[in-house]
Amino acid sequence: MSLNKFEKIRKTLYFNDNSKDLPRNNSEHDRIFKIRLVMNSLNEVYSKVTLEEHLCVDEQMCSTKARNTLKRYNPNQPNKWGYKIFVLSDVSGLAYKTEIKTGKENVVLQEEPDLGASSNVVTRLARIIPRHQNFQLCFDNYFTSRRLLEYLAKEGIHSLGTTVAWKDNKILFLASTFAGQKPEADVRRWDKQKSKYATIKRPYVVGEYNRHMGGVDLIDSIMGIYKIRLRSKRWQVRLFYHYLYFTMANAWLLYKRVSKYKKLSASSILSSADFRQEVAVTLCKMVTKSGMSGRRSLETDIQAKKRKGPAQYVPPMAVRQDQIGHWPQWSNKNEMQASKVRWIYV
Repeated sequence: MSLNKFEKIRKTLYFNDNSKDLPRNNSEHDRIFKIRLVMNSLNEVYSKVTLEEHLCVDEQMCSTKARNTLKRYNPNQPNKWGYKIFVLSDVSGLAYKTEIKTGKENVVLQEEPDLGASSNVVTRLARIIPRHQNFQLCFDNYFTSRRLLEYLAKEGIHSLGTTVAWKDNKILFLASTFAGQKPEADVRRWDKQKSKYATIKRPYVVGEYNRHMGGVDLIDSIMGIYKIRLRSKRWQVRLFYHYLYFTMANAWLLYKRVSKYKKLSASSILSSADFRQEVAVTLCKMVTKSGMSGRRSLETDIQAKKRKGPAQYVPPMAVRQDQIGHWPQWSNKNEMQASKVRWIYV
């Protein structure tokens, strides 16, 4: 594909019917209408994966410098300017649901209490979590509130969150419905005043928070390793690229989970780069299956006995079963068929 053709396709790329978009002065105007269908479709696919016991809710930044009302500033993130996305993930980084912050969306169901804009984000993301099945949900002080902890406890979801004291020093409090101070663990920490390591007592709730709160940051780091930075003036295309990289990283994490359940060796599991290459090759070679007319032949159901031979490159399953274009490739090279030539004298 030429560059001009690629740019032409990207220029005419749309994800929703713009004629159905309500005007901005309408009270029901959706600020992310142009990308809403993509986000909902991906969330539907993400939520089909079985949830792990330990979950967390955190924010993610889709970096951009475009002038848009959706752009936010967060000094604590590596990408300080961008579109803010809330993510529900597990400890390994596998995401199950996302939500783009619009600054306007604060929708709750009739049976859900209105806990405020920040806490309502956790309420909406936690709708896919099964109730009363010992799931544990962690979040930071941006979402934490007493009413949120009480609501999640009533719904049968254990929760843990941080709270910040109104003081100048770095005093941090944690609130939880399932973890407390005991049992304490001995850990080594660096003492700046004495310039050496010291052994201190760490409460149990702190250890639980540190173990189960880094899932979103982990998938962020995976996305940043092989990220292709394609710039676009259209905000919906920029978010589409972000969700494309996000889905690729999510698929690799799911592949690692399945490989772990199958007890595959570490050497046989594809790395992130090899996994991306395998997906790219499959998408390039795979075509739509052709419709077969007539009655199915019995020969298609009978498989010949496989014989062991030398190891050869095997195309991906999706390419081998597309039933199109599998013809021998002829070469102009004149090579000897026999490795040794014998002379016979008469």
